[in-house]
Amino acid sequence: MKKFDTIIFVVRYMKRLNVLIFILIGVSALLLISFLILLFQNITGISIGNGSENPLLNESKFFVLIIGILIIPFFETLIFQALPFYVINKLIRHKRKLWMFLIVSPILFSLNHLFNPAYILATYFGGLALALIYYIGYYRKENAILLVAVIHLINNLVAFIFRYLIGS
Repeated sequence: MKKFDTIIFVVRYMKRLNVLIFILIGVSALLLISFLILLFQNITGISIGNGSENPLLNESKFFVLIIGILIIPFFETLIFQALPFYVINKLIRHKRKLWMFLIVSPILFSLNHLFNPAYILATYFGGLALALIYYIGYYRKENAILLVAVIHLINNLVAFIFRYLIGS
C-alpha cells in the first residue's frame, strides 16, 4: 500500500465517524504531538522554549484565556487552514492539491509562531494535524472551520491549564 493510499484510507475512515469522536481524535492527535515534542526535548536536551517569547503570555491570565483560547483559534483556522484550502482549490487544477495544501497550510501556521526556530518546527507538526483535520472535516460536509477551531481551542485550553493551573 502506497503512502497516498494510506492517507486516503484514513480520510475515508474519518469521514464516517461521529463528530464528537472526530473531535476527540483531533484533540488526541495534537496532544500526542505535544507529548512527543516534550519527549524529544527531554531525550535530546534541545529545547523549543517554554513559550515565554510569546508576547501574549505577558498579559493577565484572563486576557490569555479570552484571546489565546477563545478568539485566536478561530482566526488562525480562517487564515491558516480555510484560506489556503480555498485558494489552492480555486487556483490549482491538479490531482495532488491535497499534498499542496498539507505542505502550505502547516508552513504558514508555523511561521505565525516565530518565537524561536525549534518552536516553528514544533508548530509545523501541529499545523499539519490541523490541516489534515480541516481537509477531512470539509469532506465530511461539516463546518470544517468550526471543527478545527474547536479542536485548536481545546488544545490551547489544555496548554493553559498546564501552564497556569497545574504548573503554578
